[in-house]
Amino acid sequence: MVRWLAAVYTLIISVIIAFVLLTITGLIQPQDKLIEYAQSIQAFAPYVETYYVGAQWQDWHAEKQAEFDAIHQEIEAQHQSLNAKEQQLHVLSQSLARQEQTLNEQRAKSQSAANLARLYSQMRPEEAVEILQLMDQELILEVLLAMDEETAALVLAALPRSLAAELSTRFQEGR
Repeated sequence: MVRWLAAVYTLIISVIIAFVLLTITGLIQPQDKLIEYAQSIQAFAPYVETYYVGAQWQDWHAEKQAEFDAIHQEIEAQHQSLNAKEQQLHVLSQSLARQEQTLNEQRAKSQSAANLARLYSQMRPEEAVEILQLMDQELILEVLLAMDEETAALVLAALPRSLAAELSTRFQEGR
């Protein structure tokens, strides 16, 4: 009798193991049959209906979560693009500020040279040359450029020949 019980228990355990393995591998799907059977019983029907509603909700929720994630990634990409463009604008703004500062400095220097040119134009060329010789060549060139041609020619003629030649060469090179 013990042998028969051991054989029956072994057979039952084997069937259970086979059932579990077949279910795990997906070859059989007993849960579907179990749900169909439970739905046919009136006491379990509301629970089965709730199960289906929950399963549908999970599918809907997963779909909406995927949509949300896609939109979130798109917004993140746009945010990064905006940050990059903001940095570019910042760099351009700084460059523009530097250019504006340089332009203002050049304008002030040009205005200063124009004021000096007006002042030296009222002097005799010999007097202006005595003062101009003490200045930086860049400033002399700017002052001469700010003068009218006739006065600049008289002052240039009164300058020492080497200085006048050097200023003329620099004027010719690109000033």
